[in-house]
Amino acid sequence: MDYMSWNYRGISFFKEEVIHLNGEDNKEFPSIKDFQQNGVYTSEVRKKLCKYLENCPAIVSTSYRRLNAYTLEPIFSLTYFTDGEFIFTNLLQEYICYDNFVLPQKWYELIKTRNYINDDFELNYEKISSGEIDVFNNFERSFDDNSIICDVIL
Repeated sequence: MDYMSWNYRGISFFKEEVIHLNGEDNKEFPSIKDFQQNGVYTSEVRKKLCKYLENCPAIVSTSYRRLNAYTLEPIFSLTYFTDGEFIFTNLLQEYICYDNFVLPQKWYELIKTRNYINDDFELNYEKISSGEIDVFNNFERSFDDNSIICDVIL
């Protein structure tokens, strides 16, 4: 799947982030190459997207080791963020700054309809940490289904 056809409500890892760690080509993750396309966003749109992603609340953080898919430098942090509809990591926040990285089209269209503004909201961390609602099931949900994140917004 590429950025045009990606229909899941999240991206956990790109295979390049984990491929060199275990020596295997992990087929369950998309390739970052499928999310690279020159000329899709103007510099103004890219700045708006960067700001949008920076303003999303964190769900959870850990010290998981992986690689930056652009630089192949090791990273020892993993934070998941959400805008209430989509889950993504701290590296995706970094990748959006590269001129050729593009978001999944369906998510981008949602962000555009919000006029690149992410309304402030608070997450119910008690529901998340207790396991009452597993927000990471959002990775398996399509844009045709409701976001699980909505169930943990106060």
